This record gives sequence, C-alpha cells and structure tokens, in this order.
Amino acid sequence: MSTQPRQCWSVLVQKTTRDKTAAQLAMTQAQAQLERLQVNAQRIETMMSDYRSQHESVQGQAHQIADSLNYRRFIDQLETLRERVQRDVTAAATQRERLRQVLLGLEMELNKLAKLQEQDAQKAQQQLNKREQNRLDEWGVMRYQFGKQTG
Repeated sequence: MSTQPRQCWSVLVQKTTRDKTAAQLAMTQAQAQLERLQVNAQRIETMMSDYRSQHESVQGQAHQIADSLNYRRFIDQLETLRERVQRDVTAAATQRERLRQVLLGLEMELNKLAKLQEQDAQKAQQQLNKREQNRLDEWGVMRYQFGKQTG
C-alpha cells in the first residue's frame, strides 16, 4: 500500500471548485436578471398608475370616445406587458432557486471531497508512521541480537 495520499482527491476538489465558481457566477447573473425584471415590473406599474390618474383627471372634462378607446387599449397593452414581465420574474426566480440548490450541492460535495482528501492523507501518514515504526523495531531486534552474539 502506498504511503503517499492519492492524487485523485485533489483533482476532484479542483474540478468541484471550478464547478462551484461557475455556479456562483451563474447565480449572480440570475440574481441580476431577476432584479432587472423586478425593476421593469415596477416601472410598468408606475406607468399604469400615472396613466390612470391622468385619465381620471381628464374624465371630468369633455373628451371624445376615441380618447376612452385609446386609454383602454393602452391599459390593455400595459396589462399584457405586466403579465409577461411577471411570468419572466417567476421564471427568473425559479432559475435562481435552481442555481442556489446546485450551488448548495456543490458546496456539500466540496466539503465531502475535502474530508475524504484529509482522511486519505491521514491514512497515508499512519501507514508511513507504521512502516517507520516497523523499521525501528527491526533495527532494535537486530541490535539486540547482534549484542547477544558478540557478548
């Protein structure tokens, strides 16, 4: 059995570390995308609110049916846009959560690999210590026997 720790653990730790770094980058990008979409959703809500308040202030004045139809069409378009942005927000939040789970899994895997690497190093050190102790024991026995033969 080898007294050197196996190199496979360090390779696996390096690969998992690279995967974790990539997952962290993807998570950061997903978070930024989610925040942008939430800002867009808020902007649409503000537009709808502003447009409604403008329309209500003009309601008391004489206006044409065409103005009311334009108002309704515009509000319908904003509501359609708001629904689409909400679906995008939901999809982005789901994606971010999936990436968070992947990242947690990679962190657990990295911890497990680090423990296995440490255990393997300890096992190799124990074997080295045992081999060294056996050599010392053999040397002691040989010295004892040599002392008996000469004395």
